[in-house]
Amino acid sequence: MSLSLLSSVFGKRGITHKQSKADRNFVQVYELIDGRSVPVLQVNIIDGSFLEMPHYAGLTDKNKRTLADAKTEYKRRFQAWYKKSH
Repeated sequence: MSLSLLSSVFGKRGITHKQSKADRNFVQVYELIDGRSVPVLQVNIIDGSFLEMPHYAGLTDKNKRTLADAKTEYKRRFQAWYKKSH
């Protein structure tokens, strides 16, 4: 369920994400930097936490604001879902 929340929140903003093949509990969020799609965030879909990757610093302010809005909405919706399920 948490992955579907992430997909709906990030998908409606046009933010690319992909579930890790090595560990299905993590999702990488990608953005275009200098014409390349690079991972900028890693999301733990078990506890809803975010980890900024090294390329995060290279994002424009507009992209950082978009990601911050998406993170805020995801955390809000994740907490509501978590309360209902436990």
